Amino acid sequence: MKLSIAVYPSNNRPGAGEQEDAYLDMAGQYGYTEVFTSLHLPEIHDNRQIDNLESLAKRVKKRGMELTVDVGGSGIARLLASEEVGSRIKEAEIDFIRLDYGFLVSQAAEMVRQWNIRGLVVNASIYSEEEVHSLLAELRSIRPQIEIRACHNFYPRPETGEDEQFFDRQNSAFTGEGVPVYACLPSLTNPRPPLRLGLPTLEKHRYMELSRAACELKCSLGIGGIMAADEFFSEVELQTITSVVNLDPWKIEVKKRRDITMLEEEILEGSSHHFRYDSNSRILRSASSREMAEYAKRVPARNMELRPRGTVTIDNENYVRYSGELQVVLEDMPADERVNSIGQIQEKDMWKFEYFRKGYDYCFL
Repeated sequence: MKLSIAVYPSNNRPGAGEQEDAYLDMAGQYGYTEVFTSLHLPEIHDNRQIDNLESLAKRVKKRGMELTVDVGGSGIARLLASEEVGSRIKEAEIDFIRLDYGFLVSQAAEMVRQWNIRGLVVNASIYSEEEVHSLLAELRSIRPQIEIRACHNFYPRPETGEDEQFFDRQNSAFTGEGVPVYACLPSLTNPRPPLRLGLPTLEKHRYMELSRAACELKCSLGIGGIMAADEFFSEVELQTITSVVNLDPWKIEVKKRRDITMLEEEILEGSSHHFRYDSNSRILRSASSREMAEYAKRVPARNMELRPRGTVTIDNENYVRYSGELQVVLEDMPADERVNSIGQIQEKDMWKFEYFRKGYDYCFL
């Protein structure tokens, strides 16, 4: 899965170049390989936007990253009409153009020809399934080897972001055409002005815990890329997204019983836990826990209590060959003389277990 950051043209903001350099370097350290910027911001004069593009492109290419530029509306005609501007854009060596509202396929063809770009990014949020099929056929006719992607809008204004049903339907339309889809995440620490209310694709992600929002995108059908859409994500935020995308183990804090035994603690914390794919909606079964306890090792029976949601349990000696198996309880369960309760997971972390079939392991602390 591709990771990208957004760097927007500045209007002579003091120290902008140094800040952008530091951001590019930090993002590169965490595996972000693409940069998104725009050429149709009405508040900034066209010439200033081209100056910014040239400067940014040099810094992006120096770091071996890809550059995608957003264009749209009447700005496309202005850019194509100027030979000088076209020459400057070509020399910037843009990789992708994102075609926003109001473009013609003939204009897209001209941009590909004039600017020698590698690929086109279409707006994933505005076309019906029938329109997607027709548009992609036309764009692919421009040049056989053209690379095509789709990227959803982000939504600065609260209450206007996409809902899940629409999002999934749009993704399905592009996935059916073999086109990877990108979606946007907001920053909770440094949202972009003027509204400073985040730039999510999905409205539910505007104020959601970033790791959860990133996980939902990572596990969505057809998503091939995630863009950190606000202007300057914090290092912790960039690292959080990378960790989720790379399937790093979830770190889960467990409130352990005071009388937990050394053997039970060893089974709990000895290594990360991979839950069996065939676990059900009531109990998750660790596939590796009995290996940690040594196969069928005797675990003394103790603390056989009611098992509310979030309880961590270990099968005891009364379960014979299952002795040593660790589980996480997803629904309230009765007490069982064959099962020891060893600790409790906070409700705020329980959503992470919804993704055990998506390749994630779990480390208990």
